[in-house]
Amino acid sequence: DPAWDFIQPSTSNFHDIAIPSVYRAIAVGQDNVIVASDDAGQTWTSVPSGLSKRFTWRSSHFANGTEGWIVGYYGKVLHTRDAGAFWAEQPNPAGPYVNLEAVHAPTPLSVWVVGTAGTIMHSADGGETWELQTHFYFFDDYIPVDYYGVHFVNDETGFIVGANSSIIYTTTAGYLWRVLRRPEPGAPTLRRLVFAESQQLAWAVGDAGAMLESVDGGWTWSFREDRPCGTDTLEDITVDDFGDGGTGTVVGREGVVCRSFDEGRNWTQKNQNGGLALGSSALVQAGCARS
Repeated sequence: DPAWDFIQPSTSNFHDIAIPSVYRAIAVGQDNVIVASDDAGQTWTSVPSGLSKRFTWRSSHFANGTEGWIVGYYGKVLHTRDAGAFWAEQPNPAGPYVNLEAVHAPTPLSVWVVGTAGTIMHSADGGETWELQTHFYFFDDYIPVDYYGVHFVNDETGFIVGANSSIIYTTTAGYLWRVLRRPEPGAPTLRRLVFAESQQLAWAVGDAGAMLESVDGGWTWSFREDRPCGTDTLEDITVDDFGDGGTGTVVGREGVVCRSFDEGRNWTQKNQNGGLALGSSALVQAGCARS
């Protein structure tokens, strides 16, 4: 395989990247850093967050080509209406002691955010108002954990992954949450999950090279015992056009880059960039790291 040409838009550590359109990309990370690219990652420019303090941004997602969100530590949420040129803070009930770890916006109005201490927030009006859903847990004798990944496959059905390999789900747009996998002491934390466009194939990745996969739309999950991407912490996973010759990419700590070209059946692992921790597979998937 040819070597990767890594483009590093800042000296700060990056945790996530969103791709609003073919050439537009927004990357976020530590030290209040938000950078934007309009040429598929070849060049980057700094974008002000509108906040004076140095916050760590953990996740970003766009509902379409213009409307997007960024979430991070201390309960911070940012929103844009212009593809990330300008960001404005959205007050929310998470509070300053919660770290928000992931955001998913299925539509410009419906936005889901998860974080530490079992935090689940939803907005039905594009972030103008938010509802904390942590009080809807009293089912299946379940104790909430830290959550790191969220994905909704439609308006009603969504999945969340978190500490100790926990997976919960809703089929009622968050009114009730049920347990698919209880947290197990010593089990690896799951940090991200993704569904293919068919919404039938799904993967979750996390600590110690953990990879779970589902072939029935997320209702049953199985560990990949062979740990095809190694044993380092896997931070993110992206799939693109699976079923139509597309690719899947996993990235993680120690510079792990792991790719699949056959709908996730086989993965090829490469350690890149001298062991630099990689936080977003979209950075590789979108061509911001070139081979």
